[in-house]
Amino acid sequence: MNGSSFVLAGRRLLHSPPNTSRSNSYSDGVALITVILAVALITTITVAMTARQHIDIRRTTNIVHASKAYEYARGVERWATRLLARDLLQEEEKIDHLNEAWAKALPRTDVAGGTLTGRIEDLQGRFNLNNLMQSGTPDGDEQTEPSMEAVRFQRLLERCDLPPELVWSVMDWLDEDTNRFYPDGAEDYAYLGLDAPYRAANAPMVSPSELSLVQRFDYDAYACLEPFIATLPAYTAINVNTASVEILMTLLGEITETQAIQLVERRQIQPYESVDDFLEVLRLALFRG
Repeated sequence: MNGSSFVLAGRRLLHSPPNTSRSNSYSDGVALITVILAVALITTITVAMTARQHIDIRRTTNIVHASKAYEYARGVERWATRLLARDLLQEEEKIDHLNEAWAKALPRTDVAGGTLTGRIEDLQGRFNLNNLMQSGTPDGDEQTEPSMEAVRFQRLLERCDLPPELVWSVMDWLDEDTNRFYPDGAEDYAYLGLDAPYRAANAPMVSPSELSLVQRFDYDAYACLEPFIATLPAYTAINVNTASVEILMTLLGEITETQAIQLVERRQIQPYESVDDFLEVLRLALFRG
């Protein structure tokens, strides 16, 4: 054995220990990121679940409140039905007036989450827009004299500072044909060119709000007219025992507001028993000026 071999054989082979500090740092970093991601994920899920729970609670609360409101509304309807049925059975009362039980408002009543009240209104105390269907249907270029119903509605229009010729557009909306009332009527052509086109109904109105669809009747016009109009399915006369001062003035164009107020004050003391009774009081009011 030579000398070099002896040296190698007798030498102790020393191995350096592995560098574990770097690998431990890497493992710690991965673990920290994993924990952060887990916390973020759990937080996101928790927030989402909490938000969903709040939404579900609010939805359930709204459903409960809506159900209660619906039942309260049905209760008021039943109250109104009983009052009207009782009024119908009272044979001694041949007229409807504001001194009757049905005309008294339901006293304000506290209920869970709010208050409850209601009243019955005689829509025959308003101008029935569907009465305008009785005004005839002239040809498109034919000038026609307005009917009495049209004149009454024109008076109502003037009280709202609206042009009286708007009555023709309403009559065109109601009549069955497509002929335009001269000169200010409006049939399909006036509505089909709008950004959101539609056709004239050519049928009786089912709601007073339908008036806002008629040409030149904007929101302000409808808001002014709304307290005085109705859309009853058949022709109806005005009930002078429930009509407002404004409606009485449109019904009787020759009277002043002061005289109309006198007619209302008279019926509060003694309701009008008949048309002749009303006309007699009217003659006295006109005579006094």
